[in-house]
Amino acid sequence: MPLTTPVTGTSDHALGTDRLGIDAVSERVKAATAQLAAIEQERAHYEREWREARATIAQAGQRTIDRMEKDRPLPEARGAAEAVFATLQADRERWATRVAQVCARMRKQLRATLEQRLMEIERSHAAVPEPSPPTPEMARETERRRTAFQAELERLRKQVATLGTDIGRACRRAGVHMDPAAVATDVLPTWDLPRLMGLVREEIEDAQTQFVEVSESSAYGAVRPGGLLFIHSMVALPHIALLAALYYLASFPDVVPWAIASSVATQALIVLSTWLRRRFLAKRFAQIHAAHARVGARVELLDQAVTDALNPRLTLHQRLANIPVDDRADRAKTLQSSTDAALTAVRKRERALAERIAARFDLTLEAVTIRAAERAQLEQERHRAAIERETAALAERLSVCDRGWGDVRSRLEQRWTEAVAAVRAYAAAVGQRAATLQPAWSHPSWSSWSPPGDYAGEILLGRARMSLADFAATCDGPGFPVAADVSLEIPVALGLPSPSSLLVRAGAGCRHEALRLANQIVLRSLASFPPGRLRLTLIDPVGLGDSFAGLLDMADHDEALLGGGILNDATRIERGLEDLIAHLEMVIQKHLRGRYATIDDYNREAGEMQEALRLVVVADFPASFSERAIEHLSVLIRSGARCGVHVVVLHDDRKPLPGPLDLAWFRQSGLILREVQGRLAIDRDPLHAWTFVPEPPPSTELATRLIGEIGKLALGAKRIEVPFTSVAPSPDAVWSLSAASHLSIPIGKRGADRLQHFELGRGTCQHALIGGRTGSGKSTLFHVLVTSAALWYSPRELEFHLIDFKKGVEFKAFAAHHLPHARVIAIESDREFGLSVLRHLDQELTRRGDSFRRAGAQDLAAHRKAGGEYLPRILLLIDEFQEFFTEDDAIARDAALLLDRFVRQGRAFGVHVVLGSQTLGGSYALAKSSLGQMGVRIALPCNENDAHLLLHEDNDAARLLTRPGDGIYNDRAGLVEGNSPFQVCWLSEELEAAQLDHVAGRAQAEGWKPQRPPVIFEGNGPSNLEEELDLAALLARPHVAEDARMRAAIGQSSSLKGAAEATFPASAGGNVLIVGQNREAAAATCGAIAIGLAARHAPGKLRLMALDGEDQDGPFARLHERLAAVLPHGSVRHEARSLAAALGELSSLLERRQSGADADHAPVLVTVFALQRLRQLRPDDDLGGRDGGEP
Repeated sequence: MPLTTPVTGTSDHALGTDRLGIDAVSERVKAATAQLAAIEQERAHYEREWREARATIAQAGQRTIDRMEKDRPLPEARGAAEAVFATLQADRERWATRVAQVCARMRKQLRATLEQRLMEIERSHAAVPEPSPPTPEMARETERRRTAFQAELERLRKQVATLGTDIGRACRRAGVHMDPAAVATDVLPTWDLPRLMGLVREEIEDAQTQFVEVSESSAYGAVRPGGLLFIHSMVALPHIALLAALYYLASFPDVVPWAIASSVATQALIVLSTWLRRRFLAKRFAQIHAAHARVGARVELLDQAVTDALNPRLTLHQRLANIPVDDRADRAKTLQSSTDAALTAVRKRERALAERIAARFDLTLEAVTIRAAERAQLEQERHRAAIERETAALAERLSVCDRGWGDVRSRLEQRWTEAVAAVRAYAAAVGQRAATLQPAWSHPSWSSWSPPGDYAGEILLGRARMSLADFAATCDGPGFPVAADVSLEIPVALGLPSPSSLLVRAGAGCRHEALRLANQIVLRSLASFPPGRLRLTLIDPVGLGDSFAGLLDMADHDEALLGGGILNDATRIERGLEDLIAHLEMVIQKHLRGRYATIDDYNREAGEMQEALRLVVVADFPASFSERAIEHLSVLIRSGARCGVHVVVLHDDRKPLPGPLDLAWFRQSGLILREVQGRLAIDRDPLHAWTFVPEPPPSTELATRLIGEIGKLALGAKRIEVPFTSVAPSPDAVWSLSAASHLSIPIGKRGADRLQHFELGRGTCQHALIGGRTGSGKSTLFHVLVTSAALWYSPRELEFHLIDFKKGVEFKAFAAHHLPHARVIAIESDREFGLSVLRHLDQELTRRGDSFRRAGAQDLAAHRKAGGEYLPRILLLIDEFQEFFTEDDAIARDAALLLDRFVRQGRAFGVHVVLGSQTLGGSYALAKSSLGQMGVRIALPCNENDAHLLLHEDNDAARLLTRPGDGIYNDRAGLVEGNSPFQVCWLSEELEAAQLDHVAGRAQAEGWKPQRPPVIFEGNGPSNLEEELDLAALLARPHVAEDARMRAAIGQSSSLKGAAEATFPASAGGNVLIVGQNREAAAATCGAIAIGLAARHAPGKLRLMALDGEDQDGPFARLHERLAAVLPHGSVRHEARSLAAALGELSSLLERRQSGADADHAPVLVTVFALQRLRQLRPDDDLGGRDGGEP
């Protein structure tokens, strides 16, 4: 969204009000400030452009007018003429200068020529011998000769000139090109005339030779190649025709006349063509000879003309050579005279030119003066009109510029008004939204507060105020009118879970206000998040917890809300921050994993697996902070926001901020409040100039009530329920997996959309160790593990041996619903039965070893491929396995040896051990080497010691778990790198019963029958005779013979050998004594013996007698009544008053049998119940007997 729009564009966009966080509000305020500043800058820009344009227009117009004023014509003609006169004067001076320069150059050349000639005369004179002193006669003779020489020289000069012209004319007629200047000259020639004559003749001969060659080539060229071809063909064709005729004549005698005629004709043509060729060539050569004759005549004429012209010259040259050369002075004087004459001529010519220039100047000046006067008047009028037009145009341009600026300012003022209105509307809207989402503590809605279903997104800190005029001043204004009495107020809030942290830099003067603000942030955060979605880490090294004392009531409900308490010493502070760093690592590596940018993105898809946010509040920083703790805090500030960890730091401004902490990070990821003149102020653009007003604190009553309610709700919302349907197979996928290679059982959910599988049978993952304190969800995990495995694997693939040592009934559901996979189900088992299960499994291990060796197989998959017995994998689950080792006895030692064998050798034979315990602190009898073989570790919430024992001494991640069912799955034998956080599925009793019934129904529908019936052992419950297989078989068949053994099942044995039996051998001591305070159990045991013996003997072959020391309402009396009604053997019950008669009868029977008088040898079962109540049987010396008393 652009902050400004062009003047001609649309109106500015309205500011959004969707978020209250400091980031959003700062951006909105910054946008509003930028918008108003842009409008103001635009106004200033256009105003500046208007002023500059107006100044430019005015300056340009004024310059034009000034230039026009400066160029105004002079009022008089003289003024105009003066300009022309100046131009003419300049021309005159320029011409005079040029003439002077030319004359000076000519004079200089004449002087140089004179000096050169004089030097030549001197050189020629030096070559002539010095004559003897002349006599007067000789002087006169010399003067005469000189005069004659001068005359002759003049005549020769004329002749030479004429001769040069004649020679040139003659050369032109002869076609010879020669420069006449080489012949005609005004000085005596210095070249040799005979030689010139020879040169001319050579040129004439060359021209004649060239003419002959050209003529001959022309003559022969007249006969062209085509003509020659024609002529030769005319000669050759007749010959060819003649040869053809002769050939036909010889070959065809019948055509002789025709051949003779053609031969004659051919000869005639040959003669004719030869004559024509000779005549043509003769005529052409005659023409060429005539041309040669004409050229020769012309050459002779030219030779004669040249000879005639050059002979006089040659004679003159010879005559001049004979004239004596002793006239040096005369020659010099003559040269000086000629030079002076030339100089005089040059000066005269210079004066003439100067006079001509002056006269021309005067005439031109007069004409120009007249025309200038007329032109000046016309130019003045034109100039005046042009200035008036330019002045009017300047005024119009300025008016247009002013009107444009007025329109622009009006539109900008309209935009300014709309922008200010938008800012006020935004402030009002965001204030209303803050009042709705984060009402003040005094609002009546807090009296009926209920937890939100989702987090609103902001935590209100207070409000920022500023007058509208001051706000406009921050926008480079005011260029437009602003109401001075209007103020703006916007909420200041932290945005969570967006990147936002808080640093409060306050000294002693603002410490109380900073702590009050921190407590409000915590209370606001707790009230704004759904219960359990926010966890606190409070650090108070100076106040030792007093700074956050009002929040301690939450720990009474759930300590996890406060992270185990308020941290106040250096060790706990460092440890608490280390836990948060570990939480960051877990979130980044297990939840975000490059798929999600922030924890907020992850939580939107995680559903019930959402990760709670963490809020860290530090008071009086950096007190009690070690360097390591400061480093941890720096990491949380830099990287914690994206992982849902937010930090509020109250920094003691009297101490410097430690180096690892950078204010830039707080400015980038949150908000900084600093103390200014005893008050907290916002240290963030553009709110630094605003007045920060913290929110008033809530009343003590309201704060206490909210904290109590939040603690209760958080405790109830602590459970996370991942539905079991997320791991259960579809109906088509039930029993679809094979256990040949390994087991992979989904047990929960990890991350947003991934399942956690419990895997055994691969690599080192053969056995598992599960730990978690009471209420951690361990029992749920066992139920999910067994139920999920029973749904994915058929009984042919997987077999369970379930042992529970707890004082509970965790595995009872599997027995109640007849889990077909179960071979042994021990409920509230004792150590002896558990050991018997281990021994039975050891026998199975031996049996499987023999079978594997016979098949030559190394593992279960190979055994199945080899065609051996189809063996299922065996999963031995022992809950609270440490009960084996509560006593240092043979049971503990045998159990340790057997378990160690299973974990070492069981993997090869498909036997896997899963051990569960609430604590491993007492399991010292189980060798650590045995625990080391447990490759899979599942840690549920537990203390630090158990976490180290369960996982690894360097891995205490389990102590950070707080929710039931929240666990760490580790398939690296507990190493840290193997940690995988997950949530166990929630399996309700109803759903579990339905799933188990479905499994049992499917087994029945498919006709599944185990090789051996399952053994169900309840250590603290009565055994069920209906499930006693031997008794059922006896009751289903005819009566046995009289010599049947006297034995009867009385309950379930504490081993897998079968039922516990009471035997009555026919020997001394063949009796049973039942001792105990449970009369119902004693009566039931007596009844079981009677039923067991009756099942083995036919009626009449067994006599039953009972002596009951209790009355008719006792348990045995009621049981005897039912037995007598159903057993055909008959049974007589005697009470205490008939005891003597019954004993007498038995005594008589004994005597008869001893004497052999009684032929009836049927055994007699005498049951004496409540022996202690039969006083008649007491010895006389009994000192303690009392009626109805206990023995």
